Amino acid sequence: TALIAALTALTQNDLKRVLAYSTVSQLGYMFMALGAGVGGAEAATVAATAGMFHLFTHAFFKALLFLAAGSVMHAMGDVIDMRRFGGLRRALPITHWTFFCGAVALAGVPPLSGFWSKDDILAVLAAAGEHAPHGTYFGVIQLVAMVTALLTAFYTFRAYFMTFWGAERFPEEAGHHPHEATPVMAWPLRILAVCALLVGIVVGPTHLFAEYLHHTPGHAAVEPHGLHWDIMILSSILGAVGIALAWLVYVRSPSIPESVARNINPLYTLSLNRFYLDEILTWLLVAPLRAVAWLSSWFDMAVIDQIVDGVGKVPLVLSRVPVFVHNGLVSTYALVMLGGVVACVLVVLKICL
Repeated sequence: TALIAALTALTQNDLKRVLAYSTVSQLGYMFMALGAGVGGAEAATVAATAGMFHLFTHAFFKALLFLAAGSVMHAMGDVIDMRRFGGLRRALPITHWTFFCGAVALAGVPPLSGFWSKDDILAVLAAAGEHAPHGTYFGVIQLVAMVTALLTAFYTFRAYFMTFWGAERFPEEAGHHPHEATPVMAWPLRILAVCALLVGIVVGPTHLFAEYLHHTPGHAAVEPHGLHWDIMILSSILGAVGIALAWLVYVRSPSIPESVARNINPLYTLSLNRFYLDEILTWLLVAPLRAVAWLSSWFDMAVIDQIVDGVGKVPLVLSRVPVFVHNGLVSTYALVMLGGVVACVLVVLKICL
């Protein structure tokens, strides 16, 4: 989940869609942590704490990035395609700096919030890899996490550079003078930016939720662990490489993306079309369920409704029998009376005989 969503985010041109796939990727990170709780109750507590810590820090910088994207969309006349604007840092300074704060936190730049929580997850993956027979499996998962960290830094700053750097360019829908976020939007941006920068180092790297989990059956009390310098250094290098590549590709040499897309067109198309997961899901689940729904609807109308309507028509049909002899004609009533007399006479004769 983390890797595929990150690969998908690499080529998306809708700013909010990039952030949406980034959220899916970070959820994959959290589940990596939850799955690394092997080795006893203490390891499970450490793993769950790492996942919850990342969920906690992620809430701040991703909320910030989405709100900043909303500010860009508001200023650009509801346009959110990054290819249609550029150089917005001069027109939207508050949005620019707050988006930058969220971007560096998401990319895992030390000592910002995403750095601490992401490294906690990488640490529990490394610890899980030390327990046989799961070593190879968690080694692969840790490699996936490292590659995803690199991709995260790249696509995050791809979105940042495409939106806020380059030549100043506004879509027609934005008018001639795009406006900055109003105070009702700007102040939440500022508050979230401060939290995105500081909440990780203020709250962690500690087990903020460890004492809470201590009261949960099956979890053990754990002490706050030390810093994993090797993992911290490696993840910092990966983040820096991702940011540097994004700068090289989208600021220094903006012709590179088009050239790369042309040379690896099948892979580029695969990512751009979200690995066709929507289409696969449609054919595997949506289409069959629609067919079942259509069949159910037809059966309901053609069979169930007809049975119910038929039962409802029985009283109507039966009610027409007495209507025949209650038509208001004297001759009909006389005939009925005659029939009744004849019937009574026949009954009496049968009894007497």
